[in-house]
This record gives sequence, C-alpha cells and structure tokens, in this order.
Amino acid sequence: MRQDKELAMKEKYGDERVFCIPTHVLTTPSGTDPILYTTKEVLSCMEQYGEFRLRWEVELDDSWKQVIPYVLLYTEEAILTAKRLKGDPRLTGGYTVGMGGHINPEDEQSDQMTASIEHCIKRELSEETSFDWERDLVSYQMHDSSFVSVGNEVSRMHICIPVWMRVRNSSNIMIREVDKLLGVWTEHSQIKELSGRLEGWSEIALNLWQKR
Repeated sequence: MRQDKELAMKEKYGDERVFCIPTHVLTTPSGTDPILYTTKEVLSCMEQYGEFRLRWEVELDDSWKQVIPYVLLYTEEAILTAKRLKGDPRLTGGYTVGMGGHINPEDEQSDQMTASIEHCIKRELSEETSFDWERDLVSYQMHDSSFVSVGNEVSRMHICIPVWMRVRNSSNIMIREVDKLLGVWTEHSQIKELSGRLEGWSEIALNLWQKR
C-alpha cells in the first residue's frame, strides 16, 4: 500500500520541489489540534533548517513540514470564500476562506525569508485570483501564530502561516480558476452559516482572524 501511494504521488507531482522544515526542529507543541507555534519561531526554523525537497516524497513523510502561506482576503464588509469544485479528492466539496500554496524554488529571495513568503503569495494570488498588489492591497500582516492541524492526512504534513490581507474593493477581485473554485464575497455576518462546511484550515484560520 505504501509503495502504491508513493508511485501515485510521484506520478502526480514529478520533479516539483517545495520548501519544508524538519519537524524535529520545532519546539514542544502547544495544544493538541491545532498545534500552535509562534510565527517568529517558524520563520527562524525556515532560515536555519529549511530546504526544498521533492513534493512527492514529503507528501507521505511527516518528519518534514511543507510550509504554506495561507492568505485571507477581506474588506470591512466581506471575506473572499470559495467552494472547491474539483482537484485533490481529499478536499473537493469543502469551502475555504484561504488562498495560497507551497513555496517553490522560483519564490526564493536572497535577502530574507519573509520576502520569499511574499513572493509566493504574489505568485499564488496572481494565478488564482484577479488580485493586484499595487491596486488592491490596503494592509498585509502575518499572524503571530502558525499552526499544524493533525486532523487529517493532508494537513498534518504541512505547517500553515496565516496572512491577513485587507483589500480596497471586493469587486476588483474574483477567482480565476472557475472550473476548480466557486468564489463569492461573503459578508462577515454570514460567515457563520458556513460552519461545519469549511475545510479544517479555514476553520482554524478564521477563528484566529476573528480574535486578531
């Protein structure tokens, strides 16, 4: 079974490399699920121990954590939400309030790790949405806490760095991958109606955002 999974992952991801940190360099975790770490610690571990590894290998190896910047786009009135129409079968059908993805070698910046994260976010948002950094961004903030969720096979292989991005006008920002995602701006007061249908990371990130 393990060999079959490895073959499937290798066929799916090929030579793609993603940025990871060794799980053992993180301090004793706080909490059970989600496991919280300070973002300051995560950035330090990225600087000291991070490296690019083959994605197909680390998708099945929890001794490494794939680093994922996870962006919540919002205005004073609403949050960008989306339903996954297809893609990873482990996620299809769920709702998300987060955008983002893996840090790839093309995102690597020589000056500091935060610059690599920002490059990753710009690239991912340009691929997934009509967001324009210069036109739309009001504020950008990495949350003080990052997390690992051990609730399922997907999430426990990753560490999430939540990023809050306030934007000027929701009408400028739409989902590009309409075959994969059904996007809608949801008013803050209506977000609770998605309770129980949000993906695990979205539940956690939204809870952190509401307590910011």
